[in-house]
Amino acid sequence: MFASAGLPAGLAESRVRRFILAVRASMLDNPYHNFYHVFNVMQTTTALATATGTMARLDAWERFTLLSAALCHDLEHPGVTSSSPRQRGTRRAASTGASSSGTRSSRSTMRYAHSN
Repeated sequence: MFASAGLPAGLAESRVRRFILAVRASMLDNPYHNFYHVFNVMQTTTALATATGTMARLDAWERFTLLSAALCHDLEHPGVTSSSPRQRGTRRAASTGASSSGTRSSRSTMRYAHSN
């Protein structure tokens, strides 16, 4: 998909292949948020961006960035819902100010995890 979207000048396909393999190696082993899921999201992003004409309006680096974001969107996702860390009282939930009763934080524990 990266190659068909048009690689930016100077970015070798072999380097992109290594990037994809590094992403795959970094995915945690869980039933849904895994490499198959992120690949599917990247494929869907490509299809939608192509069908809507967005891909044609983007330059090569913007297309590469769009596909990279889709591919990497769930890196290190632990495979639990936002309420699960709060219910277990994990350190991540504590660092976001979340509680099991949900009283303090309007921030999602997992969304916060993606922004760290």
